[in-house]
Amino acid sequence: MTSLQDDPAGERMASGSVGLKKIAERAGVSKATVSRALRGHPSVRPGTRERILAIAAELGHTDNPLVGRVMSGMRRQQSAAFRGNLGLIWANQIPARGSDYRLLTMQASIRRRSEELGYRISEFSATERSPKSLMRLLWHCGIQGILIAAPSFQVPRTEVRFDLKDFCCVVVGSGRIDPPLHTVRFDYFRAMRLALHHARPRFGNGVAAVWDDQTNRRAHHSTRASFIVNHPGGTALGEKLFLIHNELTLRSLRTLVKRYAIGCLICESAVVLPEGSEELVPLEQRIVFKRPEGKTFGWIDTRNELLGGWAVDLLANKLSQWDAGPPAACETVLVPPRWFDG
Repeated sequence: MTSLQDDPAGERMASGSVGLKKIAERAGVSKATVSRALRGHPSVRPGTRERILAIAAELGHTDNPLVGRVMSGMRRQQSAAFRGNLGLIWANQIPARGSDYRLLTMQASIRRRSEELGYRISEFSATERSPKSLMRLLWHCGIQGILIAAPSFQVPRTEVRFDLKDFCCVVVGSGRIDPPLHTVRFDYFRAMRLALHHARPRFGNGVAAVWDDQTNRRAHHSTRASFIVNHPGGTALGEKLFLIHNELTLRSLRTLVKRYAIGCLICESAVVLPEGSEELVPLEQRIVFKRPEGKTFGWIDTRNELLGGWAVDLLANKLSQWDAGPPAACETVLVPPRWFDG
């Protein structure tokens, strides 16, 4: 579990509070408008933002490094394309070359979509800074929109404890977040239904699923429910043939294959079956929730290239509405699966 501890709100801009008041008085606007303008928030009209930035520069307000960057952009006539700064917080390490391809795909799509919409994206690791330091950094970078990357296969549970009232937040992935926030995640229920749809014509009732419930708890519940209600042999048989990877042995698999004439296994991406299982159910008769390394019956694409882009779109929408803080009712956007023959 990753934790981000409390940071007293009063510490965020104590040194800049007087400066904000002076700027607000000179510009004839509220301190809140000055704060949003200095952070490049799109809710402030370009003319008002330019006037506030000019006054801030004249008064020597330097607490926020965004002032110089935005003023420079305006002088280069690039202000029309700039909408603000976004933060991408990874619950674990920031993905680099050699990381899980799903993380790299998600990261690339977030960067690409942010650029398309005119946002600058800055990435942070929740494990490399203290929560207090991270919050101060977000504030001084002019960030008001945050994406929290929490894939359940990387970190099953992430606890966010710093004050979110000044940020619009969207979670990317199926990991559990406390407090609950707006989320974009893969549709595991629909994915299992799609896998069974393709398996049914060839294998009939002889379809079992093997899932790792330790690394993918939320996905585990969704896929289990879908497998049981959509199994061609009915719910009773579906419940018997949804197998937990951690409890499965070669001997128990052999017994199940013989008793229920299992000809197809649907496997979660993290599953490694017991040695010798290919003699019971060959790889060519399996469906996997990832791009396979060998020939399979078929595979489910979790579409991480859409996951990141859709998360940026949702965050941009929340920013335009200024929907900050933990929401009373969380919105969940489900990315649909895609089937590929093996």
